[in-house]
Amino acid sequence: GVSLTVALLKIICERKIFASDVSALDPVYFRNRMAVLLEPGGVEAMKAVLMEDDLFFVDTDERTGDVTAELKPGGATIPLTEENKLEFVMLLSEHYLCGSIRKELAEFLAGLWDIVPPEALRECGIDERDLSLLISGIPTIDVDSWKEHTIVQGSLGGGDSGASGGSSQEEQQVVSWLWDVLRQFSAEDKAKVLQFCTGMSRLPPQGFAGLRGTPSGPFKVHLIQHRDPRALPTAHTCFNTLELPIYTCEKVLREKLAFAVLEGSIGFGLI
Repeated sequence: GVSLTVALLKIICERKIFASDVSALDPVYFRNRMAVLLEPGGVEAMKAVLMEDDLFFVDTDERTGDVTAELKPGGATIPLTEENKLEFVMLLSEHYLCGSIRKELAEFLAGLWDIVPPEALRECGIDERDLSLLISGIPTIDVDSWKEHTIVQGSLGGGDSGASGGSSQEEQQVVSWLWDVLRQFSAEDKAKVLQFCTGMSRLPPQGFAGLRGTPSGPFKVHLIQHRDPRALPTAHTCFNTLELPIYTCEKVLREKLAFAVLEGSIGFGLI
């Protein structure tokens, strides 16, 4: 089936582009241009890296440092600060993904929206994840294979191939509950969990084993001991990673995962 990027699906659905969308497509660009900024004190840190006294709402050539575009009207005179850096990163994300193909993208969207208006998608409650499944179809996901090709990372160390290595007993229990919950989910819901964690609605031809050959690496489950057990799961699609607190029972894990994945929580550790 046809597979479109999450960023393009978001644009079709008229949803905002975030840094997480850039990270999923180009982790190197994200790391070089955005990751430092998103840290506390990131603006001053980026100034030091670039040896600049001030930064502005512009995109620059990575090799020459020349300004290539303003990210908003008058951007060349708008200083970048801690207070407005999230707006800057969002504008830079949109510009990076769409700037060079804006004319072609506008023509593509005009034709598509003439057949399927974005208002119709909104009225039907269809977001980028639903649209991906409608276009690509619902994949058959083998949870046993998923488990076999997963690296579990716990507070005491992790092991390959679904094993918990040096993880504590309570961490191993949470991972066991995760696989039980996924087996109980419908094919569509399993596909949405896959999307939530990897940004993909379909696997490579080799299945979960094929993720090892992608830039994001193999699928990983990271257990977070210090996180509030009432918190929702989070995902880092640029690393194919699902982060879980140490939940107290399988029922809580199922409810939290379902809410985060199926009810539309962004769930990313990035904006």
